[in-house]
This record gives sequence, C-alpha cells and structure tokens, in this order.
Amino acid sequence: MSRRRSFVAEAELPASVEVAFATLADPSTAHVIDPAVRRYEPDAFPMAVGTRIRIAMTVFHLPLRAESVVVAWEPHRRMAMEATRPRWPVLVEAEHTFEPSANGCRYRWSLAATATGWPGRLLVGPFLRHMEVNARAQQDRFAAMLRDRA
Repeated sequence: MSRRRSFVAEAELPASVEVAFATLADPSTAHVIDPAVRRYEPDAFPMAVGTRIRIAMTVFHLPLRAESVVVAWEPHRRMAMEATRPRWPVLVEAEHTFEPSANGCRYRWSLAATATGWPGRLLVGPFLRHMEVNARAQQDRFAAMLRDRA
C-alpha cells in the first residue's frame, strides 16, 4: 500500500508570467533560486514534454542525484516533472504554475510524494516537510532574483 502526501506553496512574484516562467525554466538559475539544487542539467533546451533532467541536490543535508522527465510544458503557464530516478523509497511529482496578478504573477509550486515501499512510508512525511521548507526558501530567493533583475 502506497501513501501519497503533498503540499502547495504559493508566492506573489514581482514579474510577468513570461519573465517568471522563463527564469524558472532557465537551467542556469536553478542553483541560485533553489537552495537544495547544486546542478540542474536538462538534456534539451528549451525544455519540452519528454525532456530528461539530471539533478544534483541535497536532502536532509545529504547529497542526492535524481532524474526527472518533463510531463507537462505550457509556456508562461505550467510546467510539471516526474521523478524517474530514484523511484524508491519515494516517488516525487512537481508542478509549477503561473497566473497573472496585479503586481506581477502568482506562482504556485505543488509537490506530491508517494511512498513506494516500507522505508518510504517512514520517510514520506519528513521528506515532504523538508521539501516544503525548501519550497518557501526557493520562493523567497526567486522573488529576490526577479526584484534584482527589474
């Protein structure tokens, strides 16, 4: 039996949906925006559905290498990725959406984690809490980067 949990983190960004989407989609900004990311290497740029991404990151202060595939790509609106490695003990799916707002755009990062074995059932809760804290820090850094570029 798997256990799926998720969170949604939202932020108001000081940029248009076009600028915010392009900034997040740019692999060179990943390590600046996201405090967990050390390397972010898509096999194609610009990215599209089917693009594979190699990621080096830290989780619980431990190094982790992961691979994801883009499962949705709607420029200036939505991008979604699903982990292809590792898929055990936790399978991760992420979605980023952008909506115009009066002061720029509304950015939403949702992440779902599904336990894929008994270790995953123990890890999914702490992993998701860790990633939610990281998501909030990512949004603060993302907003600061966009403010600095304005």
